[in-house]
Amino acid sequence: MVRSLAAVVAGLFVLAVLTFAIEMATTPSLMRLFPEALPTREAMQGNVGVKLFILFYSSLAMVVAGYVTARIAGRHELRHAIAMAVVQVALTAWAMTAFYGHAPLWAWLAGMALMLPAAALGARARGRAGVARGAAGQTGP
Repeated sequence: MVRSLAAVVAGLFVLAVLTFAIEMATTPSLMRLFPEALPTREAMQGNVGVKLFILFYSSLAMVVAGYVTARIAGRHELRHAIAMAVVQVALTAWAMTAFYGHAPLWAWLAGMALMLPAAALGARARGRAGVARGAAGQTGP
């Protein structure tokens, strides 16, 4: 039970760190690269290209979070990764209601729709890595 909870919390932590780090690195860069289209942070909120980029890197971060969750869980990897994604969907649904004007509805919904498949992909990658290690005669995490 403790390991399961730790796996889910660790996955959420990894997801938050990755997405915030990518956002902190890319937001100023995008504003410098496209000063006419993205003169302010507010302009980024309504830009479709920026929203698609956010969906892309958030999905990649969720794949990594699903992998980390599965690795820490050690068993029932997919179940743990899905649980972590369900918690994140619930948190995102809350954020959508609290910060509705920060993104168009389609971006919120698309982000939530991608979370479970992305986390499952990470858990599957972890499962395949474990099978490959077992076939090679390696032991351990």
